[in-house]
This record gives sequence, structure tokens and C-alpha cells, in this order.
Amino acid sequence: MKGILRILYLLALQYVQQAFKVGCDTRFSSITEEFLTAVCPGNCTVTNITSSLTGTYYRNDLVCLSAISEKLITKNGGTVIVSRRKIADCERFSYNETIFTCRVRQSLFRLHDARKHMISSIKSRKQKYLQEFSENDLVSCYAGIKSRRIYDEQMTSSSMISRAMAPSCGRLNRQKPAWMPKNANSGEWIQVDFLHKTQLYGVITQGGVSELGDVGWVKSFVIQYGNEEMQLQTINSISGANNVVNVRVIFKGNTDPASHKINFFPQKVTARYFRIVVVKFHFYPILRFEYLQCCCLT
Repeated sequence: MKGILRILYLLALQYVQQAFKVGCDTRFSSITEEFLTAVCPGNCTVTNITSSLTGTYYRNDLVCLSAISEKLITKNGGTVIVSRRKIADCERFSYNETIFTCRVRQSLFRLHDARKHMISSIKSRKQKYLQEFSENDLVSCYAGIKSRRIYDEQMTSSSMISRAMAPSCGRLNRQKPAWMPKNANSGEWIQVDFLHKTQLYGVITQGGVSELGDVGWVKSFVIQYGNEEMQLQTINSISGANNVVNVRVIFKGNTDPASHKINFFPQKVTARYFRIVVVKFHFYPILRFEYLQCCCLT
């Protein structure tokens, strides 16, 4: 029993030594680490600090009040874990163009209950913390399919079962019906012509419902891209210091007709045409989707 208590004590001591004392007026902008254990003092009250209190915090928000508002600590002070993630924000080149550039960089912050993770290594929790960032953080990265900046004529497919399930019905979150090819076969595809060379970082996919009420979704797929429609290539995995190209990447798709599945490419891809090619599907390859023109930078 004494041995277990000693181990817990040493782990807790290591945890405290990694902690960083902050003041009531400390803003998230002062945090440069990806993960930081922050110790807040007592007597931080609403009367002397302000915060946006959104759950996802920005540079000018205050650390301790944010932690109090989430009930991670009390007004008597306490310890909280702060995680930071960089977001590439996109801007349009001009009003009439559909392509964007990701010039602006900002940092978003989240808070986590230190009591639940005091003994666990912060580094071992890194991936979990990154996954906790909401998909809402990526809305500014949408390439224009959902918002209809991409016109119907820019969306084509290998086939469609009816006009009511045309490629233009494949927009993310569109109400039924979604895009559905004529045949339930692997190799069916849906394509977007961005009209210009466009830089993409990933894709969000979603299943859907057919015109007759049948459900279906794409379980796995590959991405093809290129500047000539008849000369597309497949996204391959990259590894090693010399960026050696390996086999094609088969992305994991959806497991139900409603939820979103986010996939980031191994590296950013620049091309005019982007095509989702079905590999496996459930019942029918019914699909809605959106591309991402910027990426969360870890």
C-alpha cells in the first residue's frame, strides 16, 4: 500500500512541477505551448475580468474566468489544463472567384479538467485533446459546396439514378435526397470542378437517404485530383524524410447516414478537379460531402 501511495505521490509531484502559475488577468495569448497545466489563484471574480465564455476560447479571453465558468475550478482557484490549436483561416481572392487563400492564422484554446488527468501523462492525452475540437472550428474552411458557392454545373458524377439525386444533391447536410449513382458498384464517383487550381487539405463526408427513403453511405473511398479531367491521379500516402510515395490512401468513410466523417489528406493538394471514388459502401453509395480549404495545424 505504501508503495502505491509513493508512486501516486511522485506522479502528482511531476504533474505539479509541470504546472504554470497564471494570474486573474492572464489571457490565452500568453500561452505558447500546445498543452499547459495552469494554476489559477483565488479571488478571480467576474467584476475584474471578462471572457467570451464560448467553450472554445480566443487569444484575448482570460484563462481563469473561463475555467470558473466551465466549473473546472472554483473562485478559490485551482488547476486546469489548457490545449492550444492553430487554425488556418481562409479569405477569398475576390467576390466572384470560388477559390480561397489561407493567409490568416489564429489560435483557438480549450480547457480540460486537470483532476481527471493528474496522474496521466499530458503527452499521452494529446491526440484525445485534439479530437475534442469541434467541427465548428472548420466551418471557415469549407470550400463552398455546402454554401452553393460551387454551382450545380461544377458538380458531375459517373452516373445518377435520377435527376432528383443528381451530383448537385451531394452537398453536405442537404436534406433528402442526396447524390446516388445509377448502379451500386465500387468505382462510382462524384467530382467537383473548382475552375481554378485550388488548395485542399481534406474532406468531410456524410451518407444520406434516397428519393424512395432508402438509406446508404460510403464506407471507404479514394480521392483523385488533377488539372486535366482525363489525367487524374490518386492521393497516396507519404512517409520518410524524403517524402517517399507509398500506396494509395483509402480513406475511412461513414458508419451511418447522418453523421460527419472528417478526413485530412497526408499533405495539402493543389488541383482544379477533385473526385471522390467509392471503394466500399453500405446498401447504396449515397453521399453528401464538403472539401476543406484550410486545416487545423498541430
